[in-house]
Amino acid sequence: MRGPLLPRLWTERARKFWDIGRAVSYARANRQLVAQPHLLDVGARGGLAKKWEFAYRRGLIRASLVEPDPDEAQRLRARYPKANIIQAALGVGDGPRDLYLTHAAGCSSLLPPDPTIVAKYLEPRDFDVDRVQSVQIEEARALIERGVLEAASYLKIDVQGTECEVLEGFGSYLTNVVAMELEVNFVPLYQGMKLFHELHHYLSEHGFGLVALKPLGLARDEIISANAYFIRRHAVGEVEDKRREFWRRLMGIPTGWQYSILCG
Repeated sequence: MRGPLLPRLWTERARKFWDIGRAVSYARANRQLVAQPHLLDVGARGGLAKKWEFAYRRGLIRASLVEPDPDEAQRLRARYPKANIIQAALGVGDGPRDLYLTHAAGCSSLLPPDPTIVAKYLEPRDFDVDRVQSVQIEEARALIERGVLEAASYLKIDVQGTECEVLEGFGSYLTNVVAMELEVNFVPLYQGMKLFHELHHYLSEHGFGLVALKPLGLARDEIISANAYFIRRHAVGEVEDKRREFWRRLMGIPTGWQYSILCG
């Protein structure tokens, strides 16, 4: 298996560099319009994804990172001293709420894991709740109106099951967003979580179209989660249009005619 896999890994790495190169060239050619759009990364444990990290370090974007775990928020402040780091959990309403901190930190959520479902697909130990911590819930629109957070052009949301609550909390400010990436699930690993079809319906009603799905591996020979990429259907003005195109290039999202070629 190792022999055939290595060329594919190198190809994937080369493709990422190609995507970054195309995005950088586009941003430079359209500097007046693309100039430093704002990325909001919700559930930012571990820092920015590699492509966004590159864009941030090169001054192509500005970034705000939201993380409810106080220890992780502190690490993010040290790593990104010029970024806006907000220690809170975005959702609907305000006030305290329980954060379930699991054995595998990346599985922590505002929703308790469902051990019966988890055991069917993944390593149950990763989802064991080590402790429960009270965190502050904030609505994105309230933070924007208080000047704590700037309205975002791009969203990246990875919150283990409460994505729809985060989106609802934006209210009318969701119209500022031109493109977003969400981690979505096809099976309910957490109690009360919304699945992909519910998020797709919500976003479709709010003017976003699905442009790509990238599965996050297999669990018992099934795709149970993926990164879903959505783009606002109708750009309002040249700035939004250019920022959509920059995002599409950076994320490596094919256009319609490119999809036709890829699909044969």
